[in-house]
Amino acid sequence: MKRLLALMLSAVMLISLFAGCSKPEEETTTAAPTTAANSEPQNELDKTTVATSAGQKMRTDVIIADGFDIVGFDPPDCNDGYSGTMFTMIYDRLMEFDAAGEVQPMLVESYEMPSKTEYIFKLHEGVKFHNGDEMTAEDVVFSLNRANANPKSQANFQNVIAIEQIDKYSFRIETSVPFAPMLLNLAHTQTSILNKKVVEAAEANGGKYDEEDICGTGPMMHEEYRPNNFYKVVRFDDYWRGKSRMTSLTRKIIPEASSQTIALEAGEVDYIGSLNSIDIDRVKANPDLKTVEMVSNNIAYMGFNTTKAPFDNAKVRRALQYASNKEAIVEVLYEGYGIPCTSVFPTVGVGFNDELDGYSFDLEKAKALLAEAGYADGIEFEVTVSSDIRSRAAQILQQDYGQIGVTININLMEFGAMLDYLSRKDHEAWIMSWGGATNPNNTLTNNFHTDAGGPTGNRMWYSNPEVDRMIEEAREEFDVEKRNAIYKEIQAVIMEDSPWIPLLQQTYVAGMHKGLDGVIMHEHGSRYYHDMVVYED
Repeated sequence: MKRLLALMLSAVMLISLFAGCSKPEEETTTAAPTTAANSEPQNELDKTTVATSAGQKMRTDVIIADGFDIVGFDPPDCNDGYSGTMFTMIYDRLMEFDAAGEVQPMLVESYEMPSKTEYIFKLHEGVKFHNGDEMTAEDVVFSLNRANANPKSQANFQNVIAIEQIDKYSFRIETSVPFAPMLLNLAHTQTSILNKKVVEAAEANGGKYDEEDICGTGPMMHEEYRPNNFYKVVRFDDYWRGKSRMTSLTRKIIPEASSQTIALEAGEVDYIGSLNSIDIDRVKANPDLKTVEMVSNNIAYMGFNTTKAPFDNAKVRRALQYASNKEAIVEVLYEGYGIPCTSVFPTVGVGFNDELDGYSFDLEKAKALLAEAGYADGIEFEVTVSSDIRSRAAQILQQDYGQIGVTININLMEFGAMLDYLSRKDHEAWIMSWGGATNPNNTLTNNFHTDAGGPTGNRMWYSNPEVDRMIEEAREEFDVEKRNAIYKEIQAVIMEDSPWIPLLQQTYVAGMHKGLDGVIMHEHGSRYYHDMVVYED
């Protein structure tokens, strides 16, 4: 499979991608930016350029393309990656992940653990919100308690019994039992720190924290949003870590993948995180563009509502595992740029079980299992999707399943509407993706613990007391090797139960302007855009 082995074996991390390939950073800050209006309406913004000491122009307003819009503006209320990408620019978290996937302090200056059930944190002083207010422990305690009260983000606070302010810059978190993933959870975008005063004013008298209220401490500030069109953020010059080179970023929503490529070739966008596979060779051949490949930490999967027949029968779910030609999906939809999945954990993730055999494509085994389950004459069900590429994956599965007497009907919905639909327990099956390389507890708790049924993420309403017990056991285990051993055991049980059919990890091929510099891409899947610039001839 194309490039597969090399990518899987590579331990190289792409940090501050292409930094230094164009010009040293000191050459990017020698002149004040000048702004000139762009008459091209499709770009929705002005072009800002800086002349470097070498005479090269560095454009500091960048445009990226994506196929999906954000779901909302309130971090605890959004557990999708599209909103999360924007949150990483507007808000900060207490902790963050480094290039190796290890959790490190962010807004936290230092912390200590007097016991295995108590954390005491000291915050950086002088951190400003976008409205000029100083961030204090009062804002932090408010933000965390508010997130803990939201069903969609509650999984980040399992076993937490107290979040309390100590003084202006210190606070404590207490858990009922040892809770090893605490620091990992505090790096999640749902635990972003908000301005207490702003949120309380927005929510007074039954109001809602929304677009007009957005106020974080991140490197970029909210500027303008047009639904299903674009989202623009601009630089926050008083950012506590120092202002970014980038002055603005516009995230344009272009649902059709080939249209994104056309926009890149035409200079209407500067960066696409994942090129349409059939366009990759064309982009590589374009001297004005460049590409970078990395295995995604996102698993595309088909999930089943296990409360509805026939998916309340594990034999039916396993039958569909055997009837799913994952390699065909990789080859047909992604031109070989991907890895068929053998687990609910990504290969680049912590605790991945590489000893699982997975389910080979075996129609005879699939037929036999359906017969054992009492469905020898076949079944019919609906699969919900939210994009063209997921619809095409469902069409491939349609052909596979048709050979064992199974009919699937495809229900295409807008992404936000689909999430709401899946939370109501009315659905039968769906295809979506999940990314969770750095926090196994988050993956397991959100998707497979009984208590997470519904909006939190367990849209299968999957319930296995043994899995629940092991997830809770792993939470209390601070020894990394012992904890990873539990995670591997959990993966084996879940794959046997098959509430998901993990289909593939795509190999992302990012396409971009040849002069683009400063996008941060980590091996474990995280990407950060706030310091991007474009060098122009």
